[in-house]
Amino acid sequence: MLNFTQINNVVPRWISESHPSPVIISTRARIARNIKNFPYLFRLTDKQSMDLLEKINSSLHQIPDLAGSYIFIKLSNQSHKFKQFLKERFLITDYLLKGENKQIVIDRNEYMNIMINEEDHLRIQVIYPGLNFRKAYQFIESIESRLENILEFDFNEEFGYLTSCPTNAGTGLRVSSMMHLIGLKLNSKIKQITDNLAGSGFTVRGFSGEGSKFLGAIYQISNQLSLGMNEKEILDKVEKVTLEIEKMELLERKELLRNEPVIKNIMESFEVCKNSTALDFVSAMTHISMVKLGIDLKLVKTIPSANDMNKLLIMIQPMHIAFLNKENLKNIDIVNENKLRAKIIKDFLSTGEICLKSLQQEPSRL
Repeated sequence: MLNFTQINNVVPRWISESHPSPVIISTRARIARNIKNFPYLFRLTDKQSMDLLEKINSSLHQIPDLAGSYIFIKLSNQSHKFKQFLKERFLITDYLLKGENKQIVIDRNEYMNIMINEEDHLRIQVIYPGLNFRKAYQFIESIESRLENILEFDFNEEFGYLTSCPTNAGTGLRVSSMMHLIGLKLNSKIKQITDNLAGSGFTVRGFSGEGSKFLGAIYQISNQLSLGMNEKEILDKVEKVTLEIEKMELLERKELLRNEPVIKNIMESFEVCKNSTALDFVSAMTHISMVKLGIDLKLVKTIPSANDMNKLLIMIQPMHIAFLNKENLKNIDIVNENKLRAKIIKDFLSTGEICLKSLQQEPSRL
């Protein structure tokens, strides 16, 4: 059984490292590939999925830096709760929670992970802090180019790389940004933005990805299709819209400095985070979002920066609550979970204070 302690970092590097943007939390790139002469996921027999796993594993072990320094985790050997822990870290998807012959390969800093027998045979994903689309894609390309010398990917001259879902065909590339859009939300402009994005070839998802809620005003924005565009066009398109939304968000935050009810809500959220004895996940995300805004507007003075506050987005999830407190998973019920979550947040903000004098000036980063 793999142990939580075998994941080296309390939180992944991509969410803990400092970067300039108070809005763009991270950027992600992911490619989908299938191996020629193997049926796709829902047509694979157990024997075929095992053969496929062995074939991909053998290929990965021929890449020296992967074989020597990455963590290989066969998911069928892990508990459901540990797999939920990996999902909370954005390392696996729902497709890998069930079934046999599924595996992930993780870079020890958790910038990169490879999912085997997911919706497609092979998915390579890289996440970096802030605005780093090209860096993320270059990392993927460095791995894919070496794998392509060993494996034969399913490719069609007309349609490009073939995938289980038609929306991924072509380059097989999805890129996304995770953004804190609290200003647009509080000023009731977020629906118009997301509707416009949906009509312009983008997908908007919540904090935990596909099918998740928009908790804490965290939104993930990605390209909807990869067919008909090359990789550079996709990267340029998503980066351009990310920068446009960041600019709109910063303008909305300026307006919030003159909004007394919002300033009051920031103060109330800070006090809730500092003094609560129990917090459920949804409420905690809402209050952390407001405290992050308060730090960005320089209304909250605290040793953790707004970037540091991003760590809490990972740390307060249910399986991380158990991990951080070294609790026996069987002893974690919803009551204990909420108490431990409140304690983590309180300890994290123990040195913070409201800084009302900042109401007299606009934050320089805006």
